[in-house]
Amino acid sequence: AQLKVEDGGLALEDVRADWMDGKAEGRFAVSNNQNTAFLRSKLALKASNIASLWPTSGLEGRADVDFSAEGSGASAKDLLTSVNGSGRIALSSFVVPKLDTTALAPLNAAFETAKSEVTAAQVADSLMPLLARAPARLGTLSSPFTLSDGKIRIQGAKTQAPLAQLEAEAVLDLPTAKLDGALT
Repeated sequence: AQLKVEDGGLALEDVRADWMDGKAEGRFAVSNNQNTAFLRSKLALKASNIASLWPTSGLEGRADVDFSAEGSGASAKDLLTSVNGSGRIALSSFVVPKLDTTALAPLNAAFETAKSEVTAAQVADSLMPLLARAPARLGTLSSPFTLSDGKIRIQGAKTQAPLAQLEAEAVLDLPTAKLDGALT
């Protein structure tokens, strides 16, 4: 890495590190102009191990991420809360546990002869063990994302799985590393 200090600014360039069994590269620059701090950053992750990020999730695969962000503020808090940016994530060998995409046929068979109305609770009770039979091996998936308000948002990520076309939306809260998402 190279550290540069010049005219009210500090830049850390050519940052390289091993991270999550992959590689990380980036640059970060902060400057001050008329009592306002400015932040510019670029980060690239290559072949990072998804299981290392969320070890209890059962997720598998590798992630490549390219990301740029900027922010400004009169205080450190203002600067951090103003950071926004965008990027692209590309997943490879991506596996989601307990998501057997062939579960629809057995689910239909389970209720085919039902004599009364089938409730959502009955469907959920039957569906959960069917989904848990196998993971979804989704392979590759690529999607743009945005960062604002301390959250990374992915919308409309699509992939084809055996017997299913899947679309995902996700929000990753950076301060807590909590991932919330929906898959249809």
